[in-house]
Amino acid sequence: MTMDYYQVRYPIESIIKEYSLQESSEPARDFTRWRKPKKIALQLQSIDNQADVRLLKAFQQVCDTIPFYNSLEPLIHHEDIDVVIGFADNRILTTINNLRWIHSYEVGVEAYTCYANIEDYHILLSNNQGLAANDTAQHAITFMLMLARGMLIYREQQLRHQWPDDVFSSISSSTLKNKCLLVIGLGNIGSEVARLASGLGMTVIGIGLSQRSQHPYVSHVGGVAELTSFAMNADFVINCLPLTKKTKALIDKQFFDAAKPGACYINIGRGETTVTEDLIHALETGKLSGAGLDVIHPEPLPATHKMWSMENTIITPHVAAVSADTWERGMVIALENTQRYIRGDALLNVVDIQKGY
Repeated sequence: MTMDYYQVRYPIESIIKEYSLQESSEPARDFTRWRKPKKIALQLQSIDNQADVRLLKAFQQVCDTIPFYNSLEPLIHHEDIDVVIGFADNRILTTINNLRWIHSYEVGVEAYTCYANIEDYHILLSNNQGLAANDTAQHAITFMLMLARGMLIYREQQLRHQWPDDVFSSISSSTLKNKCLLVIGLGNIGSEVARLASGLGMTVIGIGLSQRSQHPYVSHVGGVAELTSFAMNADFVINCLPLTKKTKALIDKQFFDAAKPGACYINIGRGETTVTEDLIHALETGKLSGAGLDVIHPEPLPATHKMWSMENTIITPHVAAVSADTWERGMVIALENTQRYIRGDALLNVVDIQKGY
């Protein structure tokens, strides 16, 4: 009955089609270290207790006679675990010697892919890439609308119970129509941002990490070498980058110096792709007129950090991808991939460890 709940509410075939999930070209059994799992460690962080119970029962059905544990912490030093399903944690690499497959609930897997000598561990790695693209893109568009429409100013007026005497003289908003948006990173999230922004009448340009292919909602696609030249024309910049060895600190003083005066910067990718001190400088000097940050370096942001008190900045605590429906869809992928791995079939959303995504 428990698996029926997921199969009826979130049919796997529909999820694969709707979110364009990619199946590995090779079955798991062809991986040199594959074997039917002896023990599986599962981490839970569901939306409520009922969901936890439902998910546990579903995994019990999937694992059948294979022992599995619904917590990682007590098992972090157990060497007989060969599968971990949960949140990214690089301690797993150094403490579980027989590890063969990790499925990460998170899209960002830099805890593994940026780890020194990751290739030496010879593991399969998969994630929930693609499932939260719409949630995250909507979050970015919300930032952009709030900054464009002057919502920070109006919110302050509301908190002061203030209705300006001359509303028109205090107008601090503009329209997004005909503005230029630069999307950095044209993966699932960046592509969805481009689609939504084009619907608002924006001209969208983009930077791709891998290939400079045409995009239906992007008027011009460039490579990383063209980042600063693209920045010169953008009224808004949305960073959708994963964190890899190549993207760490990519957005720095050189980028902000090249940015169009008065542009707004939004980051829904990874905090460490941006040099925070350089971002602060660009905001303080007025080179940027505002920022929307769902991710930042460091995380969590210390209570005494300067960024908290900057009037032209919106900060959310890394929640752009969070929603109840997205979480349950992610659990469906975890369950599906567990079944596939046990059978030795091709997995969904296998991460290219060399690329980092």
